[in-house]
Amino acid sequence: MFSKSCEYGIRAALYIAQHANGSKNIGLKEIAADQEIPEHFLSKVLQVLVKHKILKSTRGLRGGFSLNHDANKINILGIISAIDGMDLFNTCVLGLKDCSSDKPCPVHNQYKPIKEEFLRILTKKTLYDLVKELNDGSTFLTLKRD
Repeated sequence: MFSKSCEYGIRAALYIAQHANGSKNIGLKEIAADQEIPEHFLSKVLQVLVKHKILKSTRGLRGGFSLNHDANKINILGIISAIDGMDLFNTCVLGLKDCSSDKPCPVHNQYKPIKEEFLRILTKKTLYDLVKELNDGSTFLTLKRD
C-alpha cells in the first residue's frame, strides 16, 4: 500500500520513539541493523523526515536522530504525507482520472467510507500510541528472527 520508503520511515520513526530517551540520539547504523534496512536508503528517508521537521538530526560523536516533537504529537499520517504525499488518499482506487462523488467509478461508493476511516485512524494514531502497544507486547517491530 505504501512505498518502501514510507514503510521504512514509519518503522524508523517508531524505533527512534521507542529507544530514544531524553538527550539520547539513535544512530543510523543501529536503526538500519535492527530493522534490516539498507543504510544508504534509510539515510535518504530519514533526511526527508528531518526536512519535514518530524525528526532532528545531530552530527558528531553523540549524533544521530531523535524526534523533533513529543511522540504523542506525531501522527502516522504526518509521516506518510512527508514521504509519500497524499495522492494515495486523493486518487481513484481504479486509477480513473474523472472519478468523483458526482461521477463515481464502480467501487467509489464502497471505498470512500473505508478510505475515510483509514485516514481517521492514521490521523489519530501517534508514535506514542504505537510505542505503548510495542511496550505492552500487543504488537512487535523487530524483524530479526531467532
